[in-house]
Amino acid sequence: MKKSVLLLIFSLLFVCVQAQQPDCYNLYRNKGIAAYNAGNYAKAKEYFAEALSNCASSEAPVNNDISSRIKQCEEKIIEVDREKKRFVREKMEREAAKKEEQHRKEQEEYKRKFGKKYEYVGSFYEGLAHVELNGKCGFIDKTGKEIIPLKYERAESFSEGFARVELNGKCGYIDKTGKEIIPFKYDNVGIFLEGLACVKLNGKCGYIDKTSKVIIPLKYDYAGYFSKGLADVTLNGKYGFIDKTGKEIIPLKYDYAGSFSEGLAIVELNGKYGYIDRTGKELIPLKYDYAASFSKGLALVKLNDKWGYIDKTGKEIIPLKYDYAGGVSEGLVLIKLNDKCGYIDKTGKEIIPLKYDFALDFSEGLAEVKLNGKWFYIDKTGKCVKDCP
Repeated sequence: MKKSVLLLIFSLLFVCVQAQQPDCYNLYRNKGIAAYNAGNYAKAKEYFAEALSNCASSEAPVNNDISSRIKQCEEKIIEVDREKKRFVREKMEREAAKKEEQHRKEQEEYKRKFGKKYEYVGSFYEGLAHVELNGKCGFIDKTGKEIIPLKYERAESFSEGFARVELNGKCGYIDKTGKEIIPFKYDNVGIFLEGLACVKLNGKCGYIDKTSKVIIPLKYDYAGYFSKGLADVTLNGKYGFIDKTGKEIIPLKYDYAGSFSEGLAIVELNGKYGYIDRTGKELIPLKYDYAASFSKGLALVKLNDKWGYIDKTGKEIIPLKYDYAGGVSEGLVLIKLNDKCGYIDKTGKEIIPLKYDFALDFSEGLAEVKLNGKWFYIDKTGKCVKDCP
């Protein structure tokens, strides 16, 4: 009798579990589909995996469906990561190209002015420019007079009266007379800003003052420049900010932290980006898939594969609806939607229609665009002005 009762109870429990499984399965499957459609592929993968591992049906086609969806999520995660890296790379390439063009123009002017005496002439900072000849570096003034002899292996621009130079494989600092102020003993050194400079020795970074006194011990894996009393540092893979005494003002807990720009700094934690103020307070939530520094009150962000701009309160000034958005260039933003490119202003108003197959940022009033396989230049009204098809 007891055995029969136990068998009956077990049978009923088995039936109940079997009845609940489809609901469990459909619940996580539907959650996974919703997350996937929203562009949150990592979360979608978690839901599908839950459906497969904890409440999957015994039917092979159903399990195969979920396995296929998990694979789609993994492919999308890789695709999004690749797109993010591509965007960052292309942006860096564009910025580098602009700097290179500016530098080229400066070089042409310096070569014209100083003749062909030097192989390289850097930009003037604090009245001096570093020059190179036969692998040696020194400094000249704006008349072309050689102020500091060409004897260094490497030289960088002056900042706060000091220039970082390298001699016999070690780095130190000289003043504008060429006097060696800080000994040549470091593996690498940064420029002086706000009275302190980052130095690196035996793989560790810290800060010295202009008397060469170590103010902040050399213990960090990375150390940035000071700006308004704070510098970003890295230790054991975590980012934070210190003051000029070395005190941690913002704890080293982030996976990434950028320098402060217009009072806010980008931080990343667990793959999400947001912004903090100089006290470490989270002013804009860490929810974005990508975030850029603020410039003129706006910052470029990405969420669920869509790009747009926010202000310092986190309000969307340019809605996050574009497949791509560039930086603000001469008052206009290059955007892409449904494989077509155009331009909007900083309020999000469409200035030049989205009709081009490819487009570049504006520079000196012109932008290069591509339409029907032909490249040409347009002005800020969208009118073709050069190489018109």
